[in-house]
Amino acid sequence: MLKRVSTFLLATIVVFAVSISAFADTDNVSNRQRQGETFVLPINSVEISENSWVKIGEISDNKTREKSVLYATIHRNGTSEECQIYLHWSGSDLYNAWKFTKVVVDNGSALVAKEYGNIAGQTINVPAASIGSVLIGTVDIPTDKTQARVKFSGLKGYNLGSGSWLSAAIVGELGEIN
Repeated sequence: MLKRVSTFLLATIVVFAVSISAFADTDNVSNRQRQGETFVLPINSVEISENSWVKIGEISDNKTREKSVLYATIHRNGTSEECQIYLHWSGSDLYNAWKFTKVVVDNGSALVAKEYGNIAGQTINVPAASIGSVLIGTVDIPTDKTQARVKFSGLKGYNLGSGSWLSAAIVGELGEIN
């Protein structure tokens, strides 16, 4: 009996020690900025007006009762043309990564289409959460424009409940620029 308890205790300590070193993050913020990493921000750390939350789709493992809702927001950097594109999610399932093949930001017009910029495909790891927000990238939008559309291609979230990448049902919608 004592051998079983000590074996269990030793195994628990080893797993804990490996977990701590795997999740350690000793880089400082300036190093992250130089390396071009994407930052994950708590949803309340970004000032967002209700009118600028644009529902872009839903994602679900088809086993839970509730789908996670996906939103995009655009935030202008002061009075410059530089705008930050954020992906937000809210639901009951836990996601710890997002990936896409491309994001296109345009004026939303079918008649006189104008692309402001695009963001190359990437995978972004985030802390596991059912509600969260992550910076996708930046594009330049003329300062006289107050609305834009964010279109994701191939958006998938890594669902911890199912242990797999789930494809999101996405629509591009016009939204306000903050």
